[in-house]
Amino acid sequence: LCLVCRLQQNALSLEFASDELKKDKDIVLSAVKRDGRALEFAANEMKNDHDIVIAAVTHNGMALQFASNELKNDKNIVLTALRETGYALVHSSFFLKNDPKVVETAIKNSNCYVVQYAGPGMIQNKIVQAACHSMDENWVPPPQSSHSSTVPSIPFFADTIENIPTPPNSPPYMPQSDDTFVKPPPPVLGE
Repeated sequence: LCLVCRLQQNALSLEFASDELKKDKDIVLSAVKRDGRALEFAANEMKNDHDIVIAAVTHNGMALQFASNELKNDKNIVLTALRETGYALVHSSFFLKNDPKVVETAIKNSNCYVVQYAGPGMIQNKIVQAACHSMDENWVPPPQSSHSSTVPSIPFFADTIENIPTPPNSPPYMPQSDDTFVKPPPPVLGE
């Protein structure tokens, strides 16, 4: 059986396609329309193609995890993914995780537990709270404590990083792909 025929039967067969076929927009589009998870096996340029990614997340919102970082920050694509499953919020950009309307869409298409994937402080946002109340009238936001494990807001966080002294010959804090920061090793005392 030819690979194109197999792709028509099982879109995930794209994994075994040649690099040339993984770059073919028509073939990849056909595969992701059958199963959005096929985006995982597409060429990188296809993961940055708006038409391909919108088709993938329409079929399976969690396919957002395989989209380019640029498209994970595209509000239209993220909202499409969230309409399929609110849990796709976990794969959206940090910026969109802090957009109350995006978080509201995630809640409306899943439940209030999805707020754990939202940006810091979103649980205290009035739009987010209203969305949770509309899903469950008995829902109450968790109390905000001074010992909260949430990350401080970005301006404070960025200012904090800039003011932390780093040991000589150590790398600065480096942003990672998952929006976390790597702390350089502590200085060795006595040297």
